[in-house]
Amino acid sequence: MIEASRTATGPPTANDVTSPDSATSRSSSDCPTVTTAEPALARAVRARKAVGATQAAIDAGQSILDLRLRHRPPAEIDRARFELWTQQILVHAASRDSAGVSGDVATLEWIRDRIVQTLEPGELAELDTRLRALRTAADAKRLAAAADHAVRLGQRLRSL
Repeated sequence: MIEASRTATGPPTANDVTSPDSATSRSSSDCPTVTTAEPALARAVRARKAVGATQAAIDAGQSILDLRLRHRPPAEIDRARFELWTQQILVHAASRDSAGVSGDVATLEWIRDRIVQTLEPGELAELDTRLRALRTAADAKRLAAAADHAVRLGQRLRSL
């Protein structure tokens, strides 16, 4: 959903919004509801605000992961969260928010510590190298480079 909003040939439409309800099971009455992320996403898409739509999609994704955590292994959810935080870096970089990018990198570093057991030694070494490059770009306030590293890091983690 997030990547699609950035790579589409035209502006996003309301039909591009996937309902979080379709991604979660409501099998029990104690299942929490998705926050206001879905309506915020729909509003941003209708207003054709790419950054707002991307942020709302990230927020919706985080809410969905909160729900899935009850039924999926924590390491699986942490890997998905890692990917979402790489997307968050793109939002902060596009907004020229260097403090936001730096904070996002710190979050990735913490999540990395929770997913190390899911990676082979060579994969971990590659992830660490990519994360260090991202940290270096963020610390130097090279936001375009940080965004590029974040995209590559997210893509690489998906393939591991």
